[in-house]
Amino acid sequence: MKKINSIKQLNAEKKKMVQHQEALEKKIRDNWNNLKVNMKPASLAKDAVTGMISKGTTDKAIAKGLVLAGAAILAKRMVHRKWNRLFRKK
Repeated sequence: MKKINSIKQLNAEKKKMVQHQEALEKKIRDNWNNLKVNMKPASLAKDAVTGMISKGTTDKAIAKGLVLAGAAILAKRMVHRKWNRLFRKK
């Protein structure tokens, strides 16, 4: 970290850090919104059906799709609970 010699430099560094923090928070929000959209049951079902249609339907593919959808729903619930605990509004 570079040495700060004046109040002007301190304020500039502070402004730079605030902008960086805001950019990171926006990136987290965007990633979280994308995750929520992708983990919706309708989206998972659409992806599973699309995958089965494009590859040809087999019993293994159907079973695999159902297991993956169930696991995704459980993962979504766990992530959502942890997220709410971490960023709970006080």
